[in-house]
Amino acid sequence: MTDRPFFDVNVLLDHLLDRAPFAGDASELWSMAERRDFAACISAVSFNIVYYVVRHEADERAARRAIKGLRDIFDTVEVDAHIINQAIDSAFPDFEDALQHTCAMRAGATHLLTRDLSSFRRSQVPVVSPVDYLRALSDE
Repeated sequence: MTDRPFFDVNVLLDHLLDRAPFAGDASELWSMAERRDFAACISAVSFNIVYYVVRHEADERAARRAIKGLRDIFDTVEVDAHIINQAIDSAFPDFEDALQHTCAMRAGATHLLTRDLSSFRRSQVPVVSPVDYLRALSDE
């Protein structure tokens, strides 16, 4: 079975904004997604968040380039009423994390990649940091 990692927004932003010390691992994962080494996916809400943050941290042009990259590289999991209701009714204390998790479930993700491991303690998808995911791949 091919891996189908779901990228949390913090991993996307680490790459897009070159956030030290996390950018290296995030950029390696982004490149793997770009090469189609695995079937990477993100939630539709990631576009809003990435656009907003990149526009404020960089500029409009960088934000547009970022969301075009998301569109071209990742499979997008739609956020519909069912996803929203599942997230609202979940045991996750943070709604955005609940949305991400619910989208990862719908996508059939094999892993949820995030630096915020503690927020996904209730995850039904294996949660792993970018560094640990890359380490596991190199051990294979």
